[in-house]
Amino acid sequence: MEDSVVRDTAAALADLRLGRGMGLELGPVATVTRSAFLRSLEHGVFVGGVGSHLNLTDSAIEKVSEPPAGGNGFAVLASDGGSASLTRVGIEDTEQSALMASGVGSRVEVEDVTIRETRELVRGMFGRALEAQYGGAIEGRRLHIEGSEEMGIFASDPGTSVSLEDVVVRETRDRETDATAGRGVNVQIGAALRLTRARILDSVSAAVIAFDRGTTVELIDTELDAVALAPCVAIGCPNLTTGIGVYGGASVTASGFSIARSEICGVHLALATSTLDLSEGNISLARIGACVQVPGYDIERLTQSVSYRDNGVNLDATELPVPLPATPGVTP
Repeated sequence: MEDSVVRDTAAALADLRLGRGMGLELGPVATVTRSAFLRSLEHGVFVGGVGSHLNLTDSAIEKVSEPPAGGNGFAVLASDGGSASLTRVGIEDTEQSALMASGVGSRVEVEDVTIRETRELVRGMFGRALEAQYGGAIEGRRLHIEGSEEMGIFASDPGTSVSLEDVVVRETRDRETDATAGRGVNVQIGAALRLTRARILDSVSAAVIAFDRGTTVELIDTELDAVALAPCVAIGCPNLTTGIGVYGGASVTASGFSIARSEICGVHLALATSTLDLSEGNISLARIGACVQVPGYDIERLTQSVSYRDNGVNLDATELPVPLPATPGVTP
Protein backbone atom coordinates (compact mmCIF):
# COMPACT_ATOMS: atom_id res chain seq x y z
CA MET A 1 0.00 0.00 0.00
CA GLU A 2 1.48 3.35 -1.05
CA ASP A 3 0.46 7.01 -0.87
CA SER A 4 -2.71 6.28 1.09
CA VAL A 5 -4.74 7.86 3.87
CA VAL A 6 -6.91 5.88 6.30
CA ARG A 7 -8.88 8.23 8.51
CA ASP A 8 -11.83 8.53 10.90
CA THR A 9 -12.26 4.80 11.46
CA ALA A 10 -15.47 4.28 13.48
CA ALA A 11 -16.31 1.77 16.19
CA ALA A 12 -18.56 -1.19 15.42
CA LEU A 13 -22.23 -0.21 15.80
CA ALA A 14 -23.07 -3.43 17.63
CA ASP A 15 -20.85 -2.83 20.65
CA LEU A 16 -19.01 0.49 20.05
CA ARG A 17 -15.64 -1.27 20.13
CA LEU A 18 -12.73 -1.62 17.72
CA GLY A 19 -12.20 1.01 15.00
CA ARG A 20 -8.68 0.00 13.93
CA GLY A 21 -6.90 1.77 11.10
CA MET A 22 -5.32 -1.53 9.94
CA GLY A 23 -5.35 -5.06 11.28
CA LEU A 24 -3.03 -7.93 10.33
CA GLU A 25 -3.85 -11.26 11.97
CA LEU A 26 -2.84 -14.92 11.61
CA GLY A 27 0.08 -14.63 9.24
CA PRO A 28 -0.22 -11.87 6.59
CA VAL A 29 2.69 -9.62 5.59
CA ALA A 30 2.05 -6.01 4.57
CA THR A 31 4.27 -3.20 3.31
CA VAL A 32 2.95 0.34 3.76
CA THR A 33 4.81 3.37 2.37
CA ARG A 34 4.09 7.11 2.40
CA SER A 35 0.76 6.66 4.13
CA ALA A 36 -1.16 8.09 7.06
CA PHE A 37 -3.51 6.62 9.65
CA LEU A 38 -5.55 9.46 11.14
CA ARG A 39 -8.08 9.41 13.97
CA SER A 40 -8.37 5.68 14.62
CA LEU A 41 -10.00 3.94 17.57
CA GLU A 42 -8.28 1.24 19.68
CA HIS A 43 -5.34 0.66 17.29
CA GLY A 44 -3.77 2.63 14.51
CA VAL A 45 -2.19 -0.62 13.32
CA PHE A 46 -2.58 -4.07 14.92
CA VAL A 47 -0.23 -6.95 14.04
CA GLY A 48 -1.21 -10.19 15.76
CA GLY A 49 -0.17 -13.82 15.51
CA VAL A 50 2.96 -15.71 14.47
CA GLY A 51 4.02 -14.81 10.95
CA SER A 52 2.10 -11.53 10.79
CA HIS A 53 4.46 -8.69 9.87
CA LEU A 54 4.20 -5.02 8.95
CA ASN A 55 6.82 -2.92 7.16
CA LEU A 56 5.84 0.73 7.71
CA THR A 57 7.99 3.40 6.04
CA ASP A 58 7.77 7.18 5.60
CA SER A 59 4.37 7.28 7.26
CA ALA A 60 2.40 8.88 10.08
CA ILE A 61 -0.05 7.71 12.74
CA GLU A 62 -1.99 10.48 14.45
CA LYS A 63 -4.67 10.55 17.13
CA VAL A 64 -5.51 7.04 18.34
CA SER A 65 -8.22 7.02 21.01
CA GLU A 66 -10.01 4.55 23.25
CA PRO A 67 -13.30 3.33 21.67
CA PRO A 68 -16.57 4.71 23.11
CA ALA A 69 -17.28 1.45 24.96
CA GLY A 70 -13.81 1.44 26.51
CA GLY A 71 -10.77 -0.71 25.84
CA ASN A 72 -7.30 0.17 24.68
CA GLY A 73 -5.46 2.72 22.60
CA PHE A 74 -2.27 1.77 20.72
CA ALA A 75 -0.78 3.45 17.67
CA VAL A 76 1.16 0.27 16.81
CA LEU A 77 0.68 -3.04 18.63
CA ALA A 78 2.57 -6.25 17.84
CA SER A 79 1.02 -9.08 19.83
CA ASP A 80 1.11 -12.87 20.19
CA GLY A 81 4.11 -13.35 17.92
CA GLY A 82 3.38 -10.57 15.44
CA SER A 83 6.16 -8.19 14.35
CA ALA A 84 6.62 -4.76 12.83
CA SER A 85 9.44 -2.69 11.33
CA LEU A 86 9.04 1.10 11.42
CA THR A 87 11.35 3.40 9.44
CA ARG A 88 10.95 7.16 9.31
CA VAL A 89 7.57 7.09 11.06
CA GLY A 90 5.92 9.78 13.16
CA ILE A 91 3.40 8.89 15.88
CA GLU A 92 1.46 11.63 17.66
CA ASP A 93 -1.45 11.96 20.08
CA THR A 94 -2.12 8.43 21.32
CA GLU A 95 -4.19 7.40 24.34
CA GLN A 96 -2.50 4.67 26.47
CA SER A 97 0.58 3.43 24.53
CA ALA A 98 2.04 4.60 21.25
CA LEU A 99 4.17 1.55 20.47
CA MET A 100 3.92 -1.89 22.12
CA ALA A 101 5.36 -5.39 21.72
CA SER A 102 3.38 -7.83 23.87
CA GLY A 103 3.91 -11.57 24.16
CA VAL A 104 6.68 -14.06 23.48
CA GLY A 105 7.91 -13.75 19.90
CA SER A 106 6.36 -10.31 19.39
CA ARG A 107 8.91 -7.86 18.06
CA VAL A 108 9.12 -4.24 16.91
CA GLU A 109 12.12 -2.67 15.17
CA VAL A 110 12.38 1.11 14.91
CA GLU A 111 14.65 3.46 12.97
CA ASP A 112 14.22 7.23 12.76
CA VAL A 113 10.93 7.19 14.66
CA THR A 114 9.37 10.11 16.57
CA ILE A 115 6.67 9.64 19.22
CA ARG A 116 4.95 12.72 20.65
CA GLU A 117 2.14 13.35 23.14
CA THR A 118 1.18 9.94 24.48
CA ARG A 119 -1.71 10.56 26.87
CA GLU A 120 -3.43 8.68 29.65
CA LEU A 121 -6.75 6.99 29.01
CA VAL A 122 -9.90 8.90 29.92
CA ARG A 123 -10.24 6.68 33.00
CA GLY A 124 -6.81 7.78 34.21
CA MET A 125 -4.31 5.03 33.38
CA PHE A 126 -1.10 4.66 31.37
CA GLY A 127 0.35 7.21 28.95
CA ARG A 128 3.47 5.29 27.78
CA ALA A 129 5.27 6.07 24.54
CA LEU A 130 7.10 2.75 24.14
CA GLU A 131 6.11 -0.41 25.98
CA ALA A 132 7.32 -4.04 25.92
CA GLN A 133 5.81 -6.75 28.11
CA TYR A 134 5.15 -10.49 28.52
CA GLY A 135 8.30 -11.46 26.61
CA GLY A 136 8.03 -8.96 23.74
CA ALA A 137 11.09 -7.25 22.25
CA ILE A 138 11.80 -3.77 20.88
CA GLU A 139 15.07 -2.67 19.33
CA GLY A 140 16.32 0.08 17.10
CA ARG A 141 18.08 3.38 16.70
CA ARG A 142 17.38 7.09 16.40
CA LEU A 143 14.20 7.29 18.43
CA HIS A 144 12.78 10.57 19.74
CA ILE A 145 10.11 10.49 22.47
CA GLU A 146 8.52 13.67 23.76
CA GLY A 147 5.59 14.65 25.96
CA SER A 148 4.46 11.32 27.44
CA GLU A 149 2.08 11.62 30.39
CA GLU A 150 3.25 8.64 32.49
CA MET A 151 6.44 7.09 31.09
CA GLY A 152 8.65 7.41 28.06
CA ILE A 153 9.84 3.78 28.00
CA PHE A 154 8.32 0.87 29.96
CA ALA A 155 9.54 -2.76 30.03
CA SER A 156 8.12 -5.52 32.20
CA ASP A 157 8.22 -9.31 32.71
CA PRO A 158 10.81 -12.07 32.24
CA GLY A 159 12.01 -12.51 28.67
CA THR A 160 11.10 -8.95 27.70
CA SER A 161 13.93 -6.95 26.14
CA VAL A 162 14.43 -3.39 24.91
CA SER A 163 17.67 -2.37 23.17
CA LEU A 164 17.94 1.14 21.70
CA GLU A 165 20.68 3.42 20.40
CA ASP A 166 20.67 7.20 19.94
CA VAL A 167 17.53 7.87 21.94
CA VAL A 168 15.99 11.06 23.33
CA VAL A 169 13.23 10.89 25.95
CA ARG A 170 12.16 14.34 27.05
CA GLU A 171 9.45 16.20 28.93
CA THR A 172 7.78 13.16 30.49
CA ARG A 173 4.90 14.53 32.55
CA ASP A 174 2.90 13.36 35.51
CA ARG A 175 -0.63 12.16 34.75
CA GLU A 176 -3.27 14.87 35.00
CA THR A 177 -5.76 12.70 36.88
CA ASP A 178 -3.55 11.82 39.88
CA ALA A 179 -0.31 13.84 39.42
CA THR A 180 1.80 10.64 39.62
CA ALA A 181 4.56 9.07 37.53
CA GLY A 182 6.39 11.10 34.89
CA ARG A 183 9.28 8.60 34.78
CA GLY A 184 11.55 8.69 31.77
CA VAL A 185 12.30 4.95 31.83
CA ASN A 186 10.71 2.23 34.02
CA VAL A 187 11.93 -1.41 33.97
CA GLN A 188 10.52 -4.15 36.24
CA ILE A 189 9.57 -7.79 36.93
CA GLY A 190 12.63 -9.32 35.24
CA ALA A 191 12.79 -7.35 31.98
CA ALA A 192 16.11 -6.34 30.36
CA LEU A 193 16.90 -2.91 28.92
CA ARG A 194 20.00 -1.53 27.21
CA LEU A 195 20.35 2.11 26.16
CA THR A 196 23.34 3.45 24.24
CA ARG A 197 23.85 7.17 23.65
CA ALA A 198 20.57 8.11 25.29
CA ARG A 199 19.41 11.46 26.68
CA ILE A 200 16.65 11.36 29.30
CA LEU A 201 15.65 14.98 29.90
CA ASP A 202 13.06 16.76 32.06
CA SER A 203 11.44 13.85 33.90
CA VAL A 204 9.25 13.79 37.00
CA SER A 205 10.29 11.65 40.02
CA ALA A 206 12.85 9.50 38.13
CA ALA A 207 14.81 9.49 34.90
CA VAL A 208 15.58 5.74 34.99
CA ILE A 209 14.07 3.39 37.56
CA ALA A 210 14.38 -0.40 37.97
CA PHE A 211 12.52 -2.82 40.24
CA ASP A 212 12.59 -6.52 41.14
CA ARG A 213 15.04 -9.40 41.14
CA GLY A 214 16.07 -10.43 37.63
CA THR A 215 15.56 -6.97 36.13
CA THR A 216 18.69 -5.66 34.37
CA VAL A 217 19.46 -2.22 32.97
CA GLU A 218 22.61 -1.22 31.08
CA LEU A 219 23.24 2.45 30.32
CA ILE A 220 26.13 3.38 28.02
CA ASP A 221 27.06 7.00 27.27
CA THR A 222 23.81 8.28 28.73
CA GLU A 223 22.80 11.75 29.90
CA LEU A 224 20.12 12.12 32.60
CA ASP A 225 19.21 15.73 33.25
CA ALA A 226 16.53 17.53 35.29
CA VAL A 227 14.29 15.40 37.51
CA ALA A 228 11.51 17.28 39.31
CA LEU A 229 9.37 16.33 42.28
CA ALA A 230 5.96 14.94 41.40
CA PRO A 231 3.07 17.28 42.26
CA CYS A 232 1.41 14.40 44.15
CA VAL A 233 3.99 14.85 46.95
CA ALA A 234 1.54 17.39 48.35
CA ILE A 235 -1.05 14.61 48.84
CA GLY A 236 1.24 11.87 50.11
CA CYS A 237 3.16 10.12 47.32
CA PRO A 238 6.91 9.49 47.95
CA ASN A 239 8.96 12.66 48.42
CA LEU A 240 11.77 11.50 46.16
CA THR A 241 13.49 12.26 42.89
CA THR A 242 16.40 10.31 41.42
CA GLY A 243 18.39 10.15 38.22
CA ILE A 244 18.77 6.37 38.62
CA GLY A 245 16.69 4.37 41.12
CA VAL A 246 17.35 0.68 41.87
CA TYR A 247 14.98 -1.34 44.08
CA GLY A 248 13.86 -4.82 45.07
CA GLY A 249 16.87 -6.76 43.76
CA ALA A 250 17.20 -5.11 40.33
CA SER A 251 20.64 -4.64 38.77
CA VAL A 252 21.80 -1.49 36.93
CA THR A 253 25.14 -0.59 35.36
CA ALA A 254 26.01 2.83 33.93
CA SER A 255 29.23 3.82 32.16
CA GLY A 256 30.15 7.06 30.45
CA PHE A 257 27.16 8.78 32.05
CA SER A 258 26.09 12.19 33.31
CA ILE A 259 23.40 12.84 35.95
CA ALA A 260 22.49 16.44 36.78
CA ARG A 261 19.76 18.46 38.48
CA SER A 262 17.80 15.74 40.25
CA GLU A 263 16.12 17.57 43.12
CA ILE A 264 16.92 14.97 45.82
CA CYS A 265 19.13 11.99 44.78
CA GLY A 266 21.49 11.65 41.88
CA VAL A 267 21.22 7.87 42.33
CA HIS A 268 19.14 5.92 44.86
CA LEU A 269 19.84 2.31 45.84
CA ALA A 270 17.52 0.56 48.30
CA LEU A 271 16.55 -2.90 49.55
CA ALA A 272 19.01 -5.77 49.94
CA THR A 273 20.25 -7.53 46.76
CA SER A 274 19.74 -4.43 44.62
CA THR A 275 22.97 -3.54 42.79
CA LEU A 276 24.26 -0.44 41.04
CA ASP A 277 27.64 -0.16 39.34
CA LEU A 278 28.85 3.22 38.06
CA SER A 279 31.96 4.03 36.06
CA GLU A 280 33.38 6.96 34.10
CA GLY A 281 30.69 9.50 34.81
CA ASN A 282 29.61 12.44 36.89
CA ILE A 283 26.79 13.31 39.29
CA SER A 284 26.10 16.97 39.96
CA LEU A 285 23.63 19.49 41.30
CA ALA A 286 21.60 17.09 43.46
CA ARG A 287 20.75 17.49 47.13
CA ILE A 288 22.45 14.10 47.67
CA GLY A 289 24.76 12.63 45.06
CA ALA A 290 24.30 8.95 46.04
CA CYS A 291 21.50 7.83 48.38
CA VAL A 292 22.47 4.34 49.56
CA GLN A 293 20.05 2.27 51.66
CA VAL A 294 21.69 -1.15 51.32
CA PRO A 295 23.65 -1.93 54.52
CA GLY A 296 27.33 -2.60 53.88
CA TYR A 297 27.18 -1.75 50.19
CA ASP A 298 30.62 -1.44 48.61
CA ILE A 299 30.88 2.27 47.82
CA GLU A 300 33.71 1.61 45.37
CA ARG A 301 31.02 0.30 43.02
CA LEU A 302 29.73 3.87 42.82
CA THR A 303 33.06 5.66 42.48
CA GLN A 304 35.03 4.07 39.63
CA SER A 305 36.20 7.20 37.81
CA VAL A 306 33.00 8.94 38.90
CA SER A 307 33.04 12.64 39.76
CA TYR A 308 30.62 13.99 42.40
CA ARG A 309 30.45 17.78 42.28
CA ASP A 310 28.24 20.66 43.36
CA ASN A 311 25.92 18.36 45.34
CA GLY A 312 24.58 19.23 48.79
CA VAL A 313 26.34 16.09 50.06
CA ASN A 314 27.92 13.39 47.93
CA LEU A 315 26.85 10.31 49.91
CA ASP A 316 24.07 9.75 52.43
CA ALA A 317 22.46 6.68 53.99
CA THR A 318 19.36 8.47 55.28
CA GLU A 319 16.21 6.36 54.96
CA LEU A 320 14.18 7.76 52.09
CA PRO A 321 10.81 6.56 50.78
CA VAL A 322 10.99 3.84 48.14
CA PRO A 323 8.73 4.30 45.10
CA LEU A 324 6.38 1.60 43.85
CA PRO A 325 6.59 -0.26 40.53
CA ALA A 326 4.28 0.80 37.73
CA THR A 327 0.92 -0.79 37.06
CA PRO A 328 1.51 -3.74 34.69
CA GLY A 329 0.37 -3.23 31.14
CA VAL A 330 -2.99 -4.59 30.08
CA THR A 331 -3.33 -7.69 27.93
CA PRO A 332 -4.28 -6.36 24.48
